[in-house]
Amino acid sequence: MSLDRDKRLQLVSSDGAPVARASRRARILIVEDDELLMRALRRSISQVHDVTSAVDGQAALELIEAGARFDVVFCDIMMPRLDGIELYEAVRDRFPELSSRFVMMSGAIHTERAQEFLKREKPAFVEKPFYVEILDLLINERLRVVP
Repeated sequence: MSLDRDKRLQLVSSDGAPVARASRRARILIVEDDELLMRALRRSISQVHDVTSAVDGQAALELIEAGARFDVVFCDIMMPRLDGIELYEAVRDRFPELSSRFVMMSGAIHTERAQEFLKREKPAFVEKPFYVEILDLLINERLRVVP
């Protein structure tokens, strides 16, 4: 049985309303230290949006401090140097308008620190592994937040 490419998964928002694809190209930042996942995300998202990537929170913070602005930030929680929590907190304190555009990602939220962070800050969150189709929904939800 083959899948018909025109029959895509219909995505719905948390309120059950159908979500259409973004009407414009968004500027997406992917902060991920896993090279294979980074490439897969980049390949999938760059077909529709402009994608920049950073291998850890420090590299991402340097981009943002240099003036780069993004509509959506997909950010891993567990990374070397500056982790996703530290990046989010630095951005929230210095560039508060950007913090609502974060989508945190993790395959392991077993640490008390990560659980407390998610409970306290309530950022958008996706647990790895996830279906690539969920990215459309997450991007569209973040674009609705962006003025």
